[in-house]
Amino acid sequence: MFDRKKALEELTTFLNNYQYEGMCDCMKVDINGTVFEINLKEKELKDLLLGQVFKIGKEKFIVLEHFDDGTTACIRKDLFEEEMKFGSDYTNNIGWERNNWKTCDLRTWLNTTYSHGLENLIGKDNVVEFEQDLVSLDGLTDYGKVIEKVSLLTYDQYKKYRNLLGEFKEKLWWLITPWSTISNNRGYDKQVCIVVHGGVIDSFNAENDSYYLGVRPIVHIKSNITQFSEVAHYE
Repeated sequence: MFDRKKALEELTTFLNNYQYEGMCDCMKVDINGTVFEINLKEKELKDLLLGQVFKIGKEKFIVLEHFDDGTTACIRKDLFEEEMKFGSDYTNNIGWERNNWKTCDLRTWLNTTYSHGLENLIGKDNVVEFEQDLVSLDGLTDYGKVIEKVSLLTYDQYKKYRNLLGEFKEKLWWLITPWSTISNNRGYDKQVCIVVHGGVIDSFNAENDSYYLGVRPIVHIKSNITQFSEVAHYE
């Protein structure tokens, strides 16, 4: 059966991502009395709405926020197929900070192997460093802040963007906010915040090498890039 709405969305998406030369920036199409305005100008990331899905390479991302500095916060739409361990190095010289994102093996991988792959697709300068606050859930600031190109959501960011993140499948995934720190002196320095079934927040042991959970990276990308394609809502 012909799906008129889906066909129109596909046509609009195609034309919006097709670069026309020597023509006006937009056109209007009248179909059975309904007028559709189609943008013929090459879209930039800043033109997408919050919550809109786009694709870089084979990965889908969700637009979370456009910033005044010309960057856009985006999160991977889906978890990586492979679950990963938090893997914090608790033998470092600042003590048993087992839930410290600064010393996390996963952080190292995301900011080397993964970020380099993204940079190869859209350009190194288009993936921008940003600051993440590692304040614990109970307000301790032992771990300070980090600057990086790829991260995971903090607890505060998760709350802020909760309504843009889409459906929550029955999988657990890491956040980077520690449950508490060693200065609490109650043994919570190995627990880190996670998202569980239905989007509820819980804690999990970041120390154990046998604990593998879902990973959903957040990145800041320059808002004027055009090396992406829009994704229709039914995909």
